Amino acid sequence: MVTKPNIIDRRTSALGYPGHGIYPLRNHSAIKYIVWHYTGTTGSNIVSHEQYWRNSNGWDIGGYHYYIDRNGKIFQNYNWNVCTYGAGNGNPYTLHISVEASSKDNYTPAQIKAREELTLWLMSQLGLSGDKMRGHKEIPGNSTSCPGYSVNELTSFRNHLSARLGGKASSSPSAGSGVVNTGFLKYEYGKFTCTVNEGIVTRDGASLKANKIGLLKKGESVVYTDVHIEDGFVWLRYGVGTKDQFLPVREVGKDAWGTFAEVPKQSNDVIAKEILSGIWGNGKFRKARIENARYDYNAVQKRVQELKAVPKKEVKPADKPIGKTKDDNEFTINGKTYVVVEK
Repeated sequence: MVTKPNIIDRRTSALGYPGHGIYPLRNHSAIKYIVWHYTGTTGSNIVSHEQYWRNSNGWDIGGYHYYIDRNGKIFQNYNWNVCTYGAGNGNPYTLHISVEASSKDNYTPAQIKAREELTLWLMSQLGLSGDKMRGHKEIPGNSTSCPGYSVNELTSFRNHLSARLGGKASSSPSAGSGVVNTGFLKYEYGKFTCTVNEGIVTRDGASLKANKIGLLKKGESVVYTDVHIEDGFVWLRYGVGTKDQFLPVREVGKDAWGTFAEVPKQSNDVIAKEILSGIWGNGKFRKARIENARYDYNAVQKRVQELKAVPKKEVKPADKPIGKTKDDNEFTINGKTYVVVEK
């Protein structure tokens, strides 16, 4: 079941309400594609865009059913049975999502996450498969670079949406079929539990050519921070000590070999312990992962500086645990147990 994301309803204040523009109202079954857009700007908002459409274009209705601001907040502008003015002749059979961005390089992590969750939910409600997403540039009759991605990149997104929905991988609407190797896809903080009897081989890179370094057995779990697509598989990155490890969890477009769960909001102490155990990596990658998971990076780092994690087997008599109980002092992450001591 796909969870509905948080959506701010502004339908009664959107441009043209309560009208529906030049197109008649449609049945939901008429919607064949979810179309991704960017606004071409990074410092505006949906109200300003509507003012421009009305004053400069003479529009009596807006371009997008949904708008996502820089912070990843989702706004609904119109009902699905309204044909908005997002893609010319393609409007009668499309539903439009636009993000406040001007190139593929300045989408924020919060926007990317919100767009994905909204797209997945809409597809689940409308009975669309993951390959039914299109970039604005891919709709016939539209000459534009919107939403900033290449066709290959959009195809990779379609493959990922299909994988999330458990459907088939897609091909480009204008190119040959096949899975695109994309490498890093996104940051995502979650927990994966293996459910297949034979377990899953772990590697030191997101590739079938990478070295085998272990086996995640049935019933075992890892806490991961990154998602990759490579060699036709979806991979999760997680940390053990100072080393990155990678776990293939499904073939693109097929069922996963386990279950996924969200990680509840944790205290800075817990995140600091995870950093000390290696889960979050180092440098700019650690910062990006922490911020994408919506934690205060500076506050967490401050706590990290106050602590030290020692593998349980390496604890020395001189080490002083920070708490009074085992629960305070010890934690096990990705199969390895640590003791937190004072520096």
